[in-house]
Amino acid sequence: LNSYRRSLQTTRKMCTQIVVCGGCHVSETGRAMAQCLFRATTETMIGSTVVAVGSHKLLGAWQPSAGLVLRTSPGQYPEWCSECNFPLEVLESGTVEYKFAVLLPDGSCIWE
Repeated sequence: LNSYRRSLQTTRKMCTQIVVCGGCHVSETGRAMAQCLFRATTETMIGSTVVAVGSHKLLGAWQPSAGLVLRTSPGQYPEWCSECNFPLEVLESGTVEYKFAVLLPDGSCIWE
């Protein structure tokens, strides 16, 4: 499962990563799922939100307002993270594309 790890540096000095972290399990519908951790380290302005946005509907189908919201806390900042269960067949097919974005308080979006 470590083959699904992706790390990159961006021009906004945002370090990002996705890791399959919780192993695999079977959902109520019988699909094999993998628990994935999305993590980004970036400084943001107060009131901003970091989201993972991508080609799959779990990542908002490229709509930032529908992306996977990452969370932080005073002790964790500037690291943002969130977990989600992803269909294993989607990860294995290599067809999931994603980027991180910062949603600003005024409604605008800054892509990684």
